[in-house]
Amino acid sequence: VGPSTDDTKQIFKEYGIPIIYEDNNDRTDAAINGYKLATGEIMGWLMYDDELLPGALHKINLAFQNSNIEWVYAPMNIINIDGSIAERLGDEDNITLEKMVEKVKIPGCSSFFKKETYNKVGGLSRDFPNTNDYELWLRMIDAGVKPHQIKDDLVVFHLTGMNRGSETEKTTPEVKKLRAIYFKKLSLGAKIRVRSRQYRAKLKPLLRKFPIVNNFLRYLYKKIK
Repeated sequence: VGPSTDDTKQIFKEYGIPIIYEDNNDRTDAAINGYKLATGEIMGWLMYDDELLPGALHKINLAFQNSNIEWVYAPMNIINIDGSIAERLGDEDNITLEKMVEKVKIPGCSSFFKKETYNKVGGLSRDFPNTNDYELWLRMIDAGVKPHQIKDDLVVFHLTGMNRGSETEKTTPEVKKLRAIYFKKLSLGAKIRVRSRQYRAKLKPLLRKFPIVNNFLRYLYKKIK
């Protein structure tokens, strides 16, 4: 995706590597076009300064030896410029639509899926240009595609000061819209559980003062669950 400031386009050309280059900096179109041209059975994407760890492709290949698996993901560290860990994502397994509506549980760049599955659910959406990975995950899960976790880390996401945080204002409205859309698809019990966790999070300071209320809400949650 362009405009690149490090001669990426020329470097790829010198090595004879095909590259989809968008002068208008439209990463969604670039990804869509790239997936159309991809000839492999398994697809994923690395953005910004994402780094595949040694042995990652072998582990991904091993996972897909199970013909029932259409989609895998793995835990991932987000690394600060100084090398410290800013955040860790993807440790949770058994991901459901309920969990994904509440919070993004699956890192984009450490997810890999069958091209057949990608095409089956309709591919990336241009309607959510800043959160198209999250939208795709929600749509895949809603379509019955189960994400399977690989326990080993496959990718590292490097913060550069330009690739995270600066897009918060763009992504937040899209995330809220997606959560509202897919919240409606949840069962009544799932909706109650999601809302109860959200309310408990907001009331956490108050619940510390009144543990009897906190215990009662926990009791209700277990009954609903």
